Amino acid sequence: MNHINQLMKFSNNELKGLHILDEETIKKIDEAEEYLYFFDRDFRLLQCVLDNHESFQLELKNQLMQGAYNSDLVASVDLSKYVRIIDKWLLNILSSFKALLDHLETRITRNYGKDSKEYDQLKSAYSYEFDNVFSYAFSYKLRNYIQHCGMPKITFNINTTIDHEITNQIEFLLELDLHRDDLLSSYDSWTIVKKRLAEQEDEICLLNVLDELMQSLIRIFSKIKDLISYKDATEAQNYILSIINEDETYQEQNYVICKEIEKSGENLKIQNRILKTKLFESLNSFNSLIN
Repeated sequence: MNHINQLMKFSNNELKGLHILDEETIKKIDEAEEYLYFFDRDFRLLQCVLDNHESFQLELKNQLMQGAYNSDLVASVDLSKYVRIIDKWLLNILSSFKALLDHLETRITRNYGKDSKEYDQLKSAYSYEFDNVFSYAFSYKLRNYIQHCGMPKITFNINTTIDHEITNQIEFLLELDLHRDDLLSSYDSWTIVKKRLAEQEDEICLLNVLDELMQSLIRIFSKIKDLISYKDATEAQNYILSIINEDETYQEQNYVICKEIEKSGENLKIQNRILKTKLFESLNSFNSLIN
């Protein structure tokens, strides 16, 4: 059995040998992949919230499109289905939002301690959004509202537009509104958010609230990026890219390190290790969000 540590690339159904890696390089690749994993672990929770939000919008859009092709305008509006879609995704979004905040606080506390400047940096990022962005503070309390009172009252209006000149296609526009007075009267634990809630218009656009919540979460991550291995992960990505000679847009997974080759008769046994370059996706996605 030969121990070789040869970098190889899988392309067009062929495995092409490149160059031999020394043990020091292998060790640095191990460390680089670990930094990338640490960042990916934290970013995945943000991505989960963003994905829930995107899936909510997509399912609403698909439901509207189905209605647009139904010749019976009344039958095309399945109110109970809209309610189920809204309830499902609102609960998913707010639950994953709270899980994200809890995870980050636990992570920073465990790594740095509650008396650290890093912990203060995280809490400062949270406080800024809570104090300055109504949608963030409202969403935080709305999650508690749902936990204690169930789903809030939501009214939705579906406006139709018919294109008579070209195809007679019907387009639907959906408006989702929460109601200030109903929220205030049915829940007594809004605490410091109560005054700000009372100052809102009676109809509060849910879609706008969720859009602004996503932007708040992205800002928080941008402010604490150095606390979640962003710098280390960026350097790790650059190091691995230099080894495989790819540019910064690369995020496929077709490089391996051939560690051992054993030939027995006509059989050739190769032990490979896949380079975890798919972890680049989280870093690239985050960069696209903050730049």
